[in-house]
Amino acid sequence: MTIIDVTKPRHMAIRKKRQDGHMMEKAHIRDTMNKDNLFGKISNHINAINPGTNVQEPNLGTGSDSGISDLIHSLFRKNVKPLTISATTLDRSMKTSVNKYLENELLVPELINRVKSIARARDVIAEFTADDPSFSKGEVILATIEDKDHTHWKDIVSLIFHGFGYITQDIGDNRSIDQVVQTVKSEEPDILCIAMPSISTYPDGQPAYRTSAKPIIKKALKQLSEKGCRKDLKIMVAGPIPGIESVDALDSDFYCQNMYQTIDAIGQLSLSV
Repeated sequence: MTIIDVTKPRHMAIRKKRQDGHMMEKAHIRDTMNKDNLFGKISNHINAINPGTNVQEPNLGTGSDSGISDLIHSLFRKNVKPLTISATTLDRSMKTSVNKYLENELLVPELINRVKSIARARDVIAEFTADDPSFSKGEVILATIEDKDHTHWKDIVSLIFHGFGYITQDIGDNRSIDQVVQTVKSEEPDILCIAMPSISTYPDGQPAYRTSAKPIIKKALKQLSEKGCRKDLKIMVAGPIPGIESVDALDSDFYCQNMYQTIDAIGQLSLSV
C-alpha cells in the first residue's frame, strides 16, 4: 500500500489536530451511537441508494439528496460533532462501498450514487466547519494534459476523492505541462491526477492510439521532479498509454489503465491517511 508522506509542517499540524479530536471524542462517540440510531439510518440510506434509470451515465453532481442532509442536521441538533459523523459513518461507508465495487458486488453507477450521497453529507458538514482544513484528508488537483477527452474520468475521480473527504480542484482540459507544474507549485496539493487520453479519433470515426501520449507524460513527470514538486506529492496517471505497461515504466505512484485500477488506487491513497 502506498503511504502518503505527512512530514510537511502543514500536514503535521492538520493530522495532529485531527488525532487530538479523535482522542477527545471517543467517549462522545459511545454516548451518541445509540441516539435514535441515526448513524445506522445514515448507513442504511447510503446503502439503499440505487443507480436510477440511467445506469450507464449517472449524474456526477452531489445533488441535493435531502434525505442525507436531514439526517446530518438531526445529528447536529443532538450536539454530535462533525468529526464524529465523518469518522463514524462517512469514512466507513466510503470504505465499504469501494471494497464492494472492487469485489464485484457493485457496478460503477451503483458506487457513484452511493458516493454522491456521502459527498453531499460532507458538503453539509463543511457548512458547519467553515472549511476547516483539519476536516480534510488533503488536496487533490486534476488535469488533462494537451487533450480534452477525459472529462468524465476526472468527474468520477473528483467525486470519489470528495467522498473520502478530500478537497478537489479540476484545473481543466487541454492544459500545458507548464500550466500543470505551475499549479502544483502554487497550490502544493497532496495528490495530482493526470488524465492522459491515449485514443483519439480519425475523421471517419475510427479510434486511433495517440503515440504522443508517452513522451508527453514522461516530459511532464520529469519537469515536476526538476521543479522540486515531487517530495510530498503523490501522482496518479490515468489512461492506457501505448508503450507503457506498468507503473514501473513511469516516475509516478499509480498508473491506472482502466476505471477499476483507478478506484483501487483512490482507495489505497485514501485509506492510508
